Amino acid sequence: MVQGDGAFPGGTLDIDSSQGFEACAELFLSDRYSARLSATFLQPTAILFPSAPPPNDVDLGTLGITPIALTGRMHFRHGARIEPYGGAGAAIVILGNLDDQFGDDVDVNLDRPVTFVVEGGVRYQLRSLPVALEAGVSYMPITGTL
Repeated sequence: MVQGDGAFPGGTLDIDSSQGFEACAELFLSDRYSARLSATFLQPTAILFPSAPPPNDVDLGTLGITPIALTGRMHFRHGARIEPYGGAGAAIVILGNLDDQFGDDVDVNLDRPVTFVVEGGVRYQLRSLPVALEAGVSYMPITGTL
């Protein structure tokens, strides 16, 4: 639920999933432990469903979300071709402002821009190349106000 003021109606804000990209660097401290710094850049669309009439949804445009995380990872089968991992750490989340379809700026503020991160996944080492493919999920709770 989103709280509003006289110029901005309250209601439900829907942030769609989005495609983006991530840049990262990982430093192995030992065979099983590493430190990872990553920055993810997303541009999901935001749609407001007002609680007061008219009940039409309002397309607020795109919202820039940039989490920058530092995590410590434990690798469960280091050196294997398929290597599961788990990790935890902290992240700073930076939000851009919304420019809605009417040209008005909508400020988005986080309650706390620093949050914790929990992650897990699997890494696949390619043969004869110093390159690995990685698939994982991370959980990073954030709350904010418009």
